[in-house]
Amino acid sequence: MKIFLIVFCFIANWANSQDVKYSFYTNFVKDSLPLKEENASYSNQNKWYNTISINDSIFVYNSLDLDIDFYGDSLVFDLHSIEYHHEDHVRLLGQHHYKKLDKGWLIGTNKGEWGGSLFWVEENQKDYKYIANANVNKIFNWEGKTVVLEGVSHINISEGYLIEVHTDLTLDTLVVFPESPYNAVVGGDNVLYVVTDFILYKVDKTGIYTQLYDFSDWPQLNSDLTYSNNQLYLGMLNGVARFDLKENTIEWFTFKNE
Repeated sequence: MKIFLIVFCFIANWANSQDVKYSFYTNFVKDSLPLKEENASYSNQNKWYNTISINDSIFVYNSLDLDIDFYGDSLVFDLHSIEYHHEDHVRLLGQHHYKKLDKGWLIGTNKGEWGGSLFWVEENQKDYKYIANANVNKIFNWEGKTVVLEGVSHINISEGYLIEVHTDLTLDTLVVFPESPYNAVVGGDNVLYVVTDFILYKVDKTGIYTQLYDFSDWPQLNSDLTYSNNQLYLGMLNGVARFDLKENTIEWFTFKNE
């Protein structure tokens, strides 16, 4: 039986032992905001930074240094040991997201333009149910609800949703985003922050979203968002952006040796 670790613990522990993470405040320095004409050169680089908060300290790592099997909670069974219908085996391809609930697990997959799925696996680790087509980017708790962040961005298509999963596995759409959402994090006062293809949003408990910043002219985002002490950290290609929620200001940081 293969036991999967929680991805947060995996990253933190693996990074500690392999020394692949960097302290944000020690290893990164404030730089001028990246200009649109400079962004073409960024595409030739290979530093895809992600951020993580450990004991209220921010650390940064290059996601290309890690081989991550999944995101979310741990599974105590081999997902592929379940007897699926043939079409459901195909739906299990792609990036995986897991969420442990009282009586089983929510399983989300994302294959980009090729689609994705949302499954339910019973606690007996044998029975399962296909719930819906969904390009799952995250499964988490917010405002007492189990929610799924889903969406796809491909060529001229960019759309996404925040969806509530009820205990009977029915779905309700809470928010419709004008772009594909990459990631979300819950901050102070239970406010939800969501980063899409190029927009940073704040979402209140009623589902109303407000634009905080437009990253259209910046280097490409890396599906990354971390909250700490009233600030948001966004890992990007070759740098990290920090958005101050109190001052509504943005700063750009690059690695000292670059």
